[in-house]
Amino acid sequence: MLIRKLGIFFAVFALCILSAGTLFAEPQTLIGGKLEDNGGYGGPSYSFSTLNGKSAMFVGGQGGWVANHTITIGGAGYGLTSNIRGTDLGLNTTNYLSLGYGGVMVEYIIFSDVIVHATVRTLFGWGGVGLYHRGMHTGSTTDVEDTDNGFFNVIEPSVQAEVNITNFFRINLGVGYRYIPNLDYEGLKGNALDGLSAHFVLKFGKF
Repeated sequence: MLIRKLGIFFAVFALCILSAGTLFAEPQTLIGGKLEDNGGYGGPSYSFSTLNGKSAMFVGGQGGWVANHTITIGGAGYGLTSNIRGTDLGLNTTNYLSLGYGGVMVEYIIFSDVIVHATVRTLFGWGGVGLYHRGMHTGSTTDVEDTDNGFFNVIEPSVQAEVNITNFFRINLGVGYRYIPNLDYEGLKGNALDGLSAHFVLKFGKF
């Protein structure tokens, strides 16, 4: 059975080829501090999107190892927190949608030493989808026994603007596109769960 908020945690091991000869001057931050050559970060991530025209919010987190202020290799995951009914998705059911996904994240940071700079991120992963119903009197949620879980692959590229607040804290705002190929679950097919999304990430660590 699929719990409504699918929690996804990933341990990622990867090798990274870096551009030779790239050395930064002392990085700029809004509040002074010098960044390390290599480091890492983690933090909460919020995503605002639509599912079949209905507003949807995802909550999760992302993090990874940062090499030479340029490349991040890590992981990210999200779980749907909005109440999206099956009828909102064109299904013949009053049950609510449960959706979560995550995977390996690769991020390229452009001019990390500048206070406001850009990043390009791609998430390669997998996820799960299901349906559940609410308890009529307590407001609690229970899984629907006669509904199987569905699983899928997902690719989510995105571009962001990032602000260096301090040497250990950054704010990241961006837009991406969630692409789920070959979806086939309870009448949800094709691009039913694809869509644009706006991201807001709080990053804590060494950059």
